[in-house]
Parts: sequence; structure tokens; C-alpha cells
Amino acid sequence: MEFTLTEEQLALKRLAHEFAEREIRPIAGEKDRIQDPAMCMDWDVIRKGSKLGLRTLTIPEEYGGGGVDTLTIVVVGEELGWGDLGVAYAFDQTWKYGPALATTSEQRELFLPTFMEDDTYLMAIAFTEPDAGTENVFTSDEPGAGLMMRADRQGGD
Repeated sequence: MEFTLTEEQLALKRLAHEFAEREIRPIAGEKDRIQDPAMCMDWDVIRKGSKLGLRTLTIPEEYGGGGVDTLTIVVVGEELGWGDLGVAYAFDQTWKYGPALATTSEQRELFLPTFMEDDTYLMAIAFTEPDAGTENVFTSDEPGAGLMMRADRQGGD
């Protein structure tokens, strides 16, 4: 397997590193000390990263994204994580789940325009429940293990 970075990957690595050095690291310690979860994310950092194209790196090129591969995301994520792991994680969640917005024509029409236009539109996954946390994602034969939440369709909603 070849791990020599291409010129494009090296350019994105530099871009992410410079962004982390200029925008993320100077405020990371201050943000980490904020106890209110609603106040610890710096949305200006997310907006600036979005303007650089970082948020939409995994969206296919034909829909306006970067269309990059997994190795590129690993490299960019490592550089952002050098700045602050929380910021890197916010982008990472979007990189993982963002491509799902482009899987069907209905999803593209419904979600993609807003996602591409809103610099603060981030993707996330929720799997923590009152009686369990992230261990819900691991398979287990234990009685009662695994996700408990469910949704039932009611009417036309």
C-alpha cells in the first residue's frame, strides 16, 4: 500500500496546519476551560474552516465538495487535531456522515443545498442513551445490551 502523499494532499496538509496554527491553537486552551457545552465551540473557527473548504472535503466533487479519499482525511484531521481535538472531531463527524447527503436524488435535493451553503452545518451521530453510552456501538451477547431507542411512524409524518 502506498502512503506517499500527493501534491494535493501535501497542500491540504499545509492548509490544515496553517489554519490550526493561526485560528485554532490560539483559542483552544481558553475554549477547553469553558464548562458550558453550548459555549465551548467557536463557530467562527468552523465558519473559517468551511470557507477554506475543510468542512465539505468528503462531499463528491460533482456536488461542490472536495471528493477526497480516506488518507487525505486522516492527514487533514491529524493537522486539525494538533490545533484542538474538539474542532478536529467536529469536522471529522461531518466528513464521515456528509457523503450520506448525496446518496439518493431525494436526499441530494432535500439536504445538500443547505449543507453546502451553511458554513455551520455539521453532521453528528447520537448513540448515547440514559442507561448506556458509546459502548452501544459494540456488539455484545449480554441481555439488554445495545441500542434501546426506537422510532415508530405515526400517520404521514
